[in-house]
Amino acid sequence: MLIEELTQKINLLEIKSLKLQQENQDLRQVIIKLQEENNKLKERLGLNSKNSSIPSSKELYKAKKEQKKPSGKRQGAQVGHKGHSRVKENPTQIIEVSLESMVCQCGGHIELKQPRIHQKIDIPDIQPNITNYHLARGRCRVCKRRKSASLPEGISEDLLGPKIKSAIAGLTGFYGNSKRKSLAIINNMFGIKISLGTLSHSERRVSEQCQIEYKKIEEQISHASLLNIDETGHQNKDKRSWCWGFFSKDSSLIKLNESRGKKVLEASVFGPDDAIIVTDRYAAYNYFNENNRQICWAHLARDFERFAGSLNPEVKFIGERLSDIAQRLFSLKKDLTDSKITNWKFLKKSKKLRLRSWFYLQKMRYETKSQHAARIAKNIMKVEKMMWKFLEDPSNIPLTNNHAEQQLRQYVCHRKNSYFTQSERGDRFLERMISIYLTLRKQSINPFQVLLDTVKA
Repeated sequence: MLIEELTQKINLLEIKSLKLQQENQDLRQVIIKLQEENNKLKERLGLNSKNSSIPSSKELYKAKKEQKKPSGKRQGAQVGHKGHSRVKENPTQIIEVSLESMVCQCGGHIELKQPRIHQKIDIPDIQPNITNYHLARGRCRVCKRRKSASLPEGISEDLLGPKIKSAIAGLTGFYGNSKRKSLAIINNMFGIKISLGTLSHSERRVSEQCQIEYKKIEEQISHASLLNIDETGHQNKDKRSWCWGFFSKDSSLIKLNESRGKKVLEASVFGPDDAIIVTDRYAAYNYFNENNRQICWAHLARDFERFAGSLNPEVKFIGERLSDIAQRLFSLKKDLTDSKITNWKFLKKSKKLRLRSWFYLQKMRYETKSQHAARIAKNIMKVEKMMWKFLEDPSNIPLTNNHAEQQLRQYVCHRKNSYFTQSERGDRFLERMISIYLTLRKQSINPFQVLLDTVKA
């Protein structure tokens, strides 16, 4: 009897042991999953503008800037610095200021030399020039038809003249002021009392007149041999849209579109078949021939920096090596630009870095403990040929797409200051104004003067 009871207890204990072992195994799996999820969340908390596409203004936790050690040099220009001085403008008035006496305190006679010129610049009193056109009108005594005189040639039916319309378009389109701020400037500084509706209609008229200038910029872009392309978010009322930027050396074209897909690229006209296109790794840019495309290394460097911040030690190790390769490449490019190394030496060292980067990307691709990192590495390897397009012409093909991002900053600042557009008309006005402004600034031409000439014409 005792043996049977013990046998039953042993069987029960074995069953309990098996249950506990199974439960322990299930809990271990749960812990592993929670650890992986926790690591992913920690890595996401560590994302910033240096290791992802998050703009610095949206960073959750901004790292404190490292305090630079004082150099010991005095503040301001250093010894040997080439000075710059303002060139004096042509005066509209000259006032001669003479000495109180031509006799010195010592009794000697003062011999006059070339006068010292002190220039004072100011603007005239701002007062609107208001013109009333008294249009003769009457009625025929026989047929009773009404007759009215027409406005002189060159005078439009709207309230505002070309100068104030150009000023409004410049304030809202060129310099990124909101409509209400621009209205306050027009009312308070210029003394012209108008409504928001009048201001908006003035923008519409200027936009229609600038359509030809915008088409000219499109034509210039279509002949560019090197083009930087980028896109950023836009919103029209409550509808998500996109701001596309196409930038050559001498021209900048902004397009606001509801789509972020490659159909925007298909509808655009680009340069010759051998034109070089610089972009990031966004899939829509696969529309372009891979033989003519350069991938932005600044974006790649952020991917590598994200690897380096991983909690997975293997991913972290490979990421640090890839980040080092990117930084070495940037240093080489700077040395080439500064003529510190020859073109041949740059190519030789860059090709060595290319072999090393391929080696580490392969290692990352087969990293089983981090599927996310392995997937990114696999995608980067697919475009590896486009990463090194600059080796064909290091002096002219840029490493990064920084030119596009710098140009798009004009739109981004406008978006922050004046918010988004509210209509299709607003989209057309904004893209034309920013395109004209950026293009003429590249060409060292006063954009406001061109705008004024266009509106007058």
